[in-house]
Amino acid sequence: MEMSKKYWLIGHLITPVLTTQNYDMVIGQTPAGVSGPPPHYHAGLTEFFMVLEGEMEFILAGEKRLLKQNDFVNIPPNTVHTFSNPSNLPNKWLNIHDPVGWIDLMKTFGIEADQEGAEALSVSGEIIGKLVRSAVDFDMHIV
Repeated sequence: MEMSKKYWLIGHLITPVLTTQNYDMVIGQTPAGVSGPPPHYHAGLTEFFMVLEGEMEFILAGEKRLLKQNDFVNIPPNTVHTFSNPSNLPNKWLNIHDPVGWIDLMKTFGIEADQEGAEALSVSGEIIGKLVRSAVDFDMHIV
């Protein structure tokens, strides 16, 4: 797997994986106790998450699920969802979006990881506000 540069996106360290460009794939790392994005759905995207290390808590269509290492979840279009890391340890996860396009959101609103203060900047009011106002342009419909 070839990796490209890393970005902080709303408190999560995201590393895009170079693919055939038929889908988007990233490796994510979430620090302990960090929440995920606001509840949202994608009208035209299917998502897949697999926990590589640690655990993740998902809320899928109002139902809470705790995933541990090697557990996975498929999220069909129009399913309201979010996730968090409820544990006291960081986690690591694989995320695939089909079809391509989500990676553009990450590149637009993510902060390059080598920038000083990138993690804190990624959760600043300015960045979060811009993301919320523009999310629908990237098929992220916040509810």
